[in-house]
Amino acid sequence: MPVLPEVGSTITVSGPIDSSNAGSPAASSEKTLAIDGDAEFNGTVGGNYALGSVEVSGTTDLAGDLTTTGNQTFTGAVSVSADSTLTSSGNVSLPSVTGSANLAVAAPAIDLTSGSYASSGRIDLTGAATLSQNTTVTASTFGLAGSLDSAAGEANTLVITGNASLAGTVGGTDALGSLTISGTTALDGDGTSPM
Repeated sequence: MPVLPEVGSTITVSGPIDSSNAGSPAASSEKTLAIDGDAEFNGTVGGNYALGSVEVSGTTDLAGDLTTTGNQTFTGAVSVSADSTLTSSGNVSLPSVTGSANLAVAAPAIDLTSGSYASSGRIDLTGAATLSQNTTVTASTFGLAGSLDSAAGEANTLVITGNASLAGTVGGTDALGSLTISGTTALDGDGTSPM
């Protein structure tokens, strides 16, 4: 796995990055990328040939789409400065989010590891999402297509400041402690949550 660069540095990706491809027809070789420091993604990553995985140990600024066949792990805070979509066939681990654009995350498993997610745009999750702690989401609309559960045995709470579109089951496996929505709610899923 290539590791770039030393701690304390910032890597800026200004153009598209793809994994190498081989074979006929060409297929991704699923190369992995680990950034030991801060990262700015200003271009599309894995748009033609998905990377194997991406890890960022510092903060991350997103201004483009990122696609991997494996995990996406963001340790530091994530800012969203342009519409971005994180697509993974593995797990996406997402700490606190701030931004002024839309963020979409699509993965089989989505770990919300922080208690604060805020954007003036939309935040949309597609997959099985888990709240690791009591969480507040501030967005024009919080969209869920999949499931949303508390971490096992914790009954973590969710406060949505803004509108919500819940097209999946909430608390079906591990119930939330409470669910509070300040705006309008489109409830198309099971909506299970003890209040």
